Amino acid sequence: MSHKQLLIRHRFLLLLILLIAAGLRLYGLNNLSPPGIEHDEVANWLIDRSILAGNHAIYFTRAYGHEAGFHYLQAGFVALLGDNVLALRLPAAFAGLLLVAVTYTLTRRLFGRQDGVIAAALLAVLFWPVFYSRLGLR
Repeated sequence: MSHKQLLIRHRFLLLLILLIAAGLRLYGLNNLSPPGIEHDEVANWLIDRSILAGNHAIYFTRAYGHEAGFHYLQAGFVALLGDNVLALRLPAAFAGLLLVAVTYTLTRRLFGRQDGVIAAALLAVLFWPVFYSRLGLR
């Protein structure tokens, strides 16, 4: 198999992995597993609402203390999509997808393309990364 064919094959595999990761992280995000809204997500929502009301801090002491970066991103989604579960969970889902892509890139540079594909595939489907990508938590 030529180098060009291998490159196309790896890109196709990466695209397939990212589509699977997106499906697992985004399908039914607002109404399926985990059902309802979790109490830590409510705490995040309260912090997001305070950001939208003008409380621009770099550290929030509510809910055992939170650094601000993820909350500013989440507050942007709440401002765009309104007060709903989807707005709280989408930033974490997108971060989970970005993590799959970054894991592929880093592993590919350190160990090669095949290892990058394997690492991305595992991260795309393993339970805990998918579970936490479906919660509105940082």
